[in-house]
Amino acid sequence: MRANRILSLSIATLVITLIFFTSSTSNVHASSKPSVPHLEHCAVELVHLNGSNAPTVECLRPEKTAGQIIPNTYGTDCTSQALLLQAQDNNGTLQICFLGTGFINLTDYTWRFWPNTWNDRPTYYQSGCTRGIFYSDINGQGSTQNFGQYESGSLGTVQYTLSSFYIGQVAC
Repeated sequence: MRANRILSLSIATLVITLIFFTSSTSNVHASSKPSVPHLEHCAVELVHLNGSNAPTVECLRPEKTAGQIIPNTYGTDCTSQALLLQAQDNNGTLQICFLGTGFINLTDYTWRFWPNTWNDRPTYYQSGCTRGIFYSDINGQGSTQNFGQYESGSLGTVQYTLSSFYIGQVAC
């Protein structure tokens, strides 16, 4: 009889603990990061960072479709104030630009179509008016590389591993 009472009390305690844990963690996770809109088949994306609010994302140039002819201007559609990242695969070159200040995980941004992301893809950057730090892992972890205003080139120590970055200043 006593063993049944202890077992019942232990099960009740476990159930209450699980209910509390799952209800409190789901709310924390849902409100901890605003969602990023996913654009598909966009050759050049511009991301406006809005502080703690969700960023806005717009497609500046869609990917060309089969048979479509688009002149190659060897330029970008992004403003000179933005940080531009570029990557290539067998289907061509894509660019994503970030305007404003803040922290970015590239796992939040769609590469061609969802669920593929920009994580570990960029090979080239133009910093424009921005200054900040690149990280080889998400959430600001791993190897780092600082970037300053008006730099461009390969990503050096974080090439093919760029996963997150922080833009601390836009100075122009």
